Amino acid sequence: DEESAVCPVCAGAGAGGGAGVEDERWVKCDGCATWYHQICVLFNEQAHGKSVRFFCRTPGCRKRGSRQLNRRMRKPCYPVSLGLGSTAVGDQLSAAAAAVSRPDRKVVVKTVASQTSPDGDRRRRTLMAFQHTLTGSDLLFFVLVVEEHRSNGRVSVVDMDSNGYYEELQCGERQRVEAAIVEALLQFARDAGFLSLSLSLPPRSKPPTTADVLATTA
Repeated sequence: DEESAVCPVCAGAGAGGGAGVEDERWVKCDGCATWYHQICVLFNEQAHGKSVRFFCRTPGCRKRGSRQLNRRMRKPCYPVSLGLGSTAVGDQLSAAAAAVSRPDRKVVVKTVASQTSPDGDRRRRTLMAFQHTLTGSDLLFFVLVVEEHRSNGRVSVVDMDSNGYYEELQCGERQRVEAAIVEALLQFARDAGFLSLSLSLPPRSKPPTTADVLATTA
């Protein structure tokens, strides 16, 4: 049932299955019948059409999608991040990630939501990092929710987490990529004239992640 569904992608990334996701349109996997936010799996219903079958990245569903594609049946949708617009902060974070990520899996950071307060003093952004895969899809692996306060020159990271889906070439690569993204955010904030950055992360009930490590060393 779509109304009671919890998106496993943003839930795994620490967003509570929907927190910080502005676009709450859903798509159901044709393999396992699991519901996902369209934005979390980069499925564009208007561009792809309702007749296109969607298969999620769980091993069984991915295999079924590839098999149907090879048989030239109804073409499965492998989503890409190209449908999301570029922003200055996203481009700077993407460049930083590219310097430490594996060369055969491009990493891009996109602004998927941005809200400004009526007085223009506060802006809240949701940034998502995607890794390009061999199947042609882009895999969400890291989420940042950032608030910018113009009046006091402060940037606050109010949520940050990883779902662990990043496909590493070397041990520890995921942490290096995520740390590079956060460091690039700090540099972007300094270049934009902000004076301080704070981490205000919610408590975790699971093992420490990159977000927790960064919070203890900030």
